[in-house]
Amino acid sequence: MWAVAESDGSISTVYDSTPAMTEETMKQLYGDLQFIWTDESISPEQFWVNEGVIEAQLEITAVWDATEVVADGISEITLSGLPIPCTVFIDNQPVVIEDGSLVFSADVVAEYRLYINEIAYLYKEWVIYAN
Repeated sequence: MWAVAESDGSISTVYDSTPAMTEETMKQLYGDLQFIWTDESISPEQFWVNEGVIEAQLEITAVWDATEVVADGISEITLSGLPIPCTVFIDNQPVVIEDGSLVFSADVVAEYRLYINEIAYLYKEWVIYAN
C-alpha cells in the first residue's frame, strides 16, 4: 500500500498497490506527492506520518474531574492529562493548551462539545453539561 502524506503528517489517501509499483510510478500517475510504502493495511483516521515513517495514532487518555459544571461563570471542572501542547476545541473555538490541562467554566446553561483533533492522536470528543 502507498500512503500519501501531507506536510502536517496526516495521511490523505491510501492506494492499494504492490511493491512493484514504485514511488516514481506513483508520482507519474498521481502527481508529485509524498508517498510512503507500507506492507500493512492502514486507515488515514488511525495513522500518521512522523518524519517519513507511518505510525499509529495514540489514544488520548485525558480525564475530567467531573462531566457537569454549574453554569454560574465561577464553578470549574478540569480536564487533565492532555498532550503538550495541543488544541482543544470548545464548540469549534480553539483553545491552545500548553500545560496538559484545561479548566472549564460556563455562564450559560447548555451542552458543550469539546474535542481534540491532533495529528499524532486519535480523535477524541467529550460532552459537558452546564446546569
